[in-house]
Amino acid sequence: MDELIYGVKLGVILSVIISPTLLIILYYSINYGKNKGLILCLGLWTSDILHALVFTFGENLLSSFLGIIKSYYTLVSVIILLFLGVKILFTPVRPFTEKEETSQNKWYNYYSKGLLLAIFNPGSTIVWLGIIGISGSRQYDYISHFSFISGIIFTVIFFDFLKIILANGIKNFLSINLLNIINRIIGVLLLIGACVMLYRNEAA
Repeated sequence: MDELIYGVKLGVILSVIISPTLLIILYYSINYGKNKGLILCLGLWTSDILHALVFTFGENLLSSFLGIIKSYYTLVSVIILLFLGVKILFTPVRPFTEKEETSQNKWYNYYSKGLLLAIFNPGSTIVWLGIIGISGSRQYDYISHFSFISGIIFTVIFFDFLKIILANGIKNFLSINLLNIINRIIGVLLLIGACVMLYRNEAA
């Protein structure tokens, strides 16, 4: 039970940190509705589960592999963030109907965006390496390790649901002009994040 509680605490910390993932969730939930935001999050959650499984059963091999392709991996991440940042920055908000909100057309586009964003995010990879390292340092057995990881993932999912609900709720009180301003702020922050990521990679 202690490992589950510790996982929940760590999940809360990870959920409230301002990151590109948080900005993307808010952007899609506000601009495309809660259903699209949820589908995007499904992609993010799939990536979390994949990270947990891969690092649990192949930490040493994958760590060596990432060390070899680190520069290319970071470059892909920077390109994705730059693309999303520019797109968000220069895409004006348009009112959408309830029919558009409930439509599931091309749902896989939103799912794949969430999945790829998380997979090619060095921050996510580093976080999950750290999580597995914490589990190892505490000498968790497989049951304790599963409880620890489950506490993190389910807490992250819970807070992502809250982010979607919050974003979907506040959009009704925001004007189109204000939404455009928020989108531009999100776009600029993503571009800054991409530049910082590239600088750190070059410095390393």
